[in-house]
Amino acid sequence: MSCFKEAGERIDSIECGFRHSIARSTLGKVYTWGWNGHGQLGHGNFDSELSPRLLNLERAQIKREKAIQIAAGFSHTIIMTENNREILWFGTSGSLNKQSVPILFNPSEKLQSLFPENNSVNYAMGHMIDFAVVKIDCTWSKSMSLTNLTIVDLRPINKD
Repeated sequence: MSCFKEAGERIDSIECGFRHSIARSTLGKVYTWGWNGHGQLGHGNFDSELSPRLLNLERAQIKREKAIQIAAGFSHTIIMTENNREILWFGTSGSLNKQSVPILFNPSEKLQSLFPENNSVNYAMGHMIDFAVVKIDCTWSKSMSLTNLTIVDLRPINKD
């Protein structure tokens, strides 16, 4: 793609990693480009892309899903989806190693005290949840890469 305007896209956010970039359109589509040595572009290979390329979220079994937030770390990428605020990640960071397609990040694996297995994020089923991820962010330097999740407490306040 030579430019977003020619493709009929309006970009509302762009994030940059060490040598890769990710963009989100107003329609919730995601584009990645740059160096891909760790799979951080999410296209199922380790080939670098000179121009923005549409990311296929269906590989992550997320059909017709829109991205609401994006973040780029040193050598990984994170996306939050509209439906159930699911988090997809790919590339290399911590326990994630050269993951070349988006996979679902399960908060209960990393933050068991906040997200026990029975703490469902499925709003459609009417389940009550105690905590939810509302914002994703990454920051990095030459020596460190951090992924930040902003988590809200949804428990009711007792007025005793």
